Amino acid sequence: MIQSLYTSVSGMVVGMWQQARIAHNLTNADTVGYKAIRVPLSEFASLLSALLTDQTLGEAGVGAMISSEETDFSQGPLQLTNRQLDVALNGPGFLRVMTPSGERFTRVGHLHRDASGRLVTAHNYAVLGQNGPVELPPGDVAISLGGEIFVDGQSVAFLALAEFEEPELSLERVGGTVYAAREGAVAIPGANTRVMQGSLEASNVNLASEMTNLIATSRLYQLCQRLTVAQDEILRQTANTLGRL
Repeated sequence: MIQSLYTSVSGMVVGMWQQARIAHNLTNADTVGYKAIRVPLSEFASLLSALLTDQTLGEAGVGAMISSEETDFSQGPLQLTNRQLDVALNGPGFLRVMTPSGERFTRVGHLHRDASGRLVTAHNYAVLGQNGPVELPPGDVAISLGGEIFVDGQSVAFLALAEFEEPELSLERVGGTVYAAREGAVAIPGANTRVMQGSLEASNVNLASEMTNLIATSRLYQLCQRLTVAQDEILRQTANTLGRL
């Protein structure tokens, strides 16, 4: 009985954790370049199996575990802006940027020139080209599908795009839309990615799917809560009965 109480309580903890991640996705549904957090529901399936299926004492589960969150790196829709320094990546690649903590990766292509002429992100991270930080002289900017940058018709740099064979395993989110390579992860040149100038990649959050997950998670949380209350009442009655013996 104590074990089943732990199981239902741990289910409530997992439910709160899942709801927080779903809420984070919904909050960032309009954030440029945001990639949704995925929370596997298999933990709840295991929990319900332990609660609702007859098991021997040796096989009983001990509750739900909070596993590491996953990032959905699927392509988001492209939105036309017609701004020269907006770029959307069509494909699996990332922009390489230099931050105070070292090289990082992002798909947010809302870029601008800083006071010294460097091409930087909205957070003033320097965008890296094949020969280091990209510097832009004054003039009209054109960017090819392959990432070559022209200013007034003259080639000045190539964007250093990076791809990962398994970004879900290779990258760790270190900010809302910024990622760091995990130890041992290898970035390869972004040969399968096209640079779309004058566009931005929208969030890949699916509102309908997130709302469905939120409803399912809320119902499962409520079930675990009811089971917890029922088990607590049984324990109380058992303790009272034993106390009278």
